[in-house]
Amino acid sequence: MTTTLTDEMRQALALSGKAPVYVEDPQTKVRYVLVSKVDYDRIGSLLDIDEANIAETYGLQESVAHAQGWDDPLMDEYNEYDQRKKTA
Repeated sequence: MTTTLTDEMRQALALSGKAPVYVEDPQTKVRYVLVSKVDYDRIGSLLDIDEANIAETYGLQESVAHAQGWDDPLMDEYNEYDQRKKTA
């Protein structure tokens, strides 16, 4: 469903710059946030938890881990941490 911006909403968006614009339903007191379609497309997948696939993040997780030094040979002892705990 698409609705039309009011002049008041348009002005609030223009004045906000990059800040969020909050809209409140006077009857229900529920607050909403107006965002551009471009911004929504960037963050929309974060809001749809049912369709999230953790496997899609593995590549990024691995690159971050490597950048933080988790591929350092000194960190290998953590790979067997649980095994040592069981034998100790």
